[in-house]
Amino acid sequence: MYFHLIILFDYNGIEYAYHKSSDRLDVTEDYKKDLFNRIAGMPNYFGAHMLKTNSPTFKSVQDMDPYFKNMKVINDLDEFYKIYSEYIQNPVLMQNRHSAKFSK
Repeated sequence: MYFHLIILFDYNGIEYAYHKSSDRLDVTEDYKKDLFNRIAGMPNYFGAHMLKTNSPTFKSVQDMDPYFKNMKVINDLDEFYKIYSEYIQNPVLMQNRHSAKFSK
């Protein structure tokens, strides 16, 4: 059994999935801690998922749930940080989030 950490966000029309997996839950939890330490102080405009499959691959996640198909997979924390930083600093995105949050 493999545990998967998946962080989802959509930026510039691309659905990104940051993915880390391990056969040990504590290792997967460490991946999660590393991620949240890296983005400390940044807004959390993403979806976070923890799943179990019989394989460490993201394909196993996609096979289990087609929702995850056609996503651009990121396995490297530095790459995730770079793209996510651009995403949250996008003024149009932030304006849309603000409008959506406070509109009636």
